[in-house]
Amino acid sequence: METIAFVQGMLSVIGVLMVGGMVWAIKQINDLKESTQIIYQQLDNIHAEFTLRVDKETEELHRALERLESDINSELDSRFDKFTTKWMKG
Repeated sequence: METIAFVQGMLSVIGVLMVGGMVWAIKQINDLKESTQIIYQQLDNIHAEFTLRVDKETEELHRALERLESDINSELDSRFDKFTTKWMKG
């Protein structure tokens, strides 16, 4: 009789420890899920900011190239006009 009571007591303790361990593990998993979601949100924000910055820099580069092309064309036209004027006079 004493042996049965001892075994039942040990099984009860083991059961309580298992339930406690499962509750602790579930809590840890939920905390990790929340942390992971926060990290994903931060990554999404960084990606969006990065994309906007790349788009902005690309647009500025295109504008700078267009200005440069315009300046080069103006300089070439000016030089060509001077050349044709000299050629026609001389």
